[in-house]
Amino acid sequence: MSTPNQPQVNPQQQPRPAQPQPQQANGAETPEQKIARLEKELAASKLEAVKGTNCHMRVEGNMLHITVDLSQTIGLSRSGKSNVIATTAGNKEIGNGVRVGLNVYKA
Repeated sequence: MSTPNQPQVNPQQQPRPAQPQPQQANGAETPEQKIARLEKELAASKLEAVKGTNCHMRVEGNMLHITVDLSQTIGLSRSGKSNVIATTAGNKEIGNGVRVGLNVYKA
């Protein structure tokens, strides 16, 4: 029973709890889950980061950490001779005048 000061809520209009994202058959996280997890970790750590295509770099103290999902491909190179797995699409500054240019590919 509701009181006159409390609005009635239709149970069908209540927000649903967040549904867990499906995992891969072997129990490992999906690439989307991995990216989301890494982005949350980065935001929590407030470290300097550089993103590329299928690559994620972060500077922690004097260490550069690079993460690439080797199971992914992003297409053929310009010459068409190799499959590109990850790239920074040129040189990216990571701080203190240091630059990184990364290309990961299969010939």
